[in-house]
Amino acid sequence: MPLTDVAIRGFKPAEKPYKKSDGKGLQLRVMPSGSKLWVLIYQNDKGIQRKLSFGAYPAITLEKARARRDEAKALLKDGLETVWKLTDERFFAREGCPWRRGSWRLRRRCGVRSRAPTSSKPTDTAKP
Repeated sequence: MPLTDVAIRGFKPAEKPYKKSDGKGLQLRVMPSGSKLWVLIYQNDKGIQRKLSFGAYPAITLEKARARRDEAKALLKDGLETVWKLTDERFFAREGCPWRRGSWRLRRRCGVRSRAPTSSKPTDTAKP
């Protein structure tokens, strides 16, 4: 049964987090702190279950969460890994790059390099 705005406002925090499903993979997670988070559960093309978070309930309304779910499902239908596509969109929008999609050559034209790998070595600049 699909969720309603009145029902969502009525969900109270419990001792442990619990989920309420809206359908088509969209879930509302109610945390013990009282926060309510939208999450989309889907499987990628390799059959691995993934989660995509849309944000907290008061900021992201039920209608917005359903619209984002439909957008993500459309991207999945096209064969794109939703998480990486949306992450790249946010990353390149923040960097001001006009070439948000495409190969590394297009991204390089913006002067945006790929994210730096994290090093496990501690960086110690002080010399004894």
